[in-house]
Formats: sequence, C-alpha cells, structure tokens
Amino acid sequence: VQPPPLTPMQAIAFVRRWPAIGGGADAAAQLAGWIERAAATPGLRAACLAVARDLLARGEQVPAKRLLERVVLAWPDSGDADKARLLLEEPGGTG
Repeated sequence: VQPPPLTPMQAIAFVRRWPAIGGGADAAAQLAGWIERAAATPGLRAACLAVARDLLARGEQVPAKRLLERVVLAWPDSGDADKARLLLEEPGGTG
C-alpha cells in the first residue's frame, strides 16, 4: 500500500528541512521551480526566505542569491520581496 501524496504545505515543510542535511542547494532549486509552477502556494514565500537564510548562514551564496532573486521577481511589491532585497544587500550575504 502506497502512502497518500503529500499536500503542498507538507511538501514545502519537507523541502524546508533539506538544508539541515546538506541539501540546501537542492531545496533552493526545488523552491525556485515551485515559484514558477505555483507561486500562490501557502507557505512558499516564507520557506524561500528561510532556506535562503540557511544557505547564507552556511556560506552558500550562489543558490541563496538565485532563490532571493526569484522571490523578488515573483512578488516584487511584497514585504517578502523587501526582505529578499535586504538579504541580497547585506555584507557577507550575496551582494
């Protein structure tokens, strides 16, 4: 018997944990793709910012920058885009 598929919110929560096990770049790529396919998914914006912060904390600037840029492009007038811009400009961040 196969388990039921994950809901979008469960899947996002699952991907959100990947940086803790060394899969941060994969998490960023997955979330960036999700932005393209279903940008209105609940929890997606917060997960993107959280993964980007985790990547920055681990010194993985390139995938963090790509994900933050996607956040800005997808939701340019949002508070999340403002947060992404700040992270992109921080010293030691991606700027």
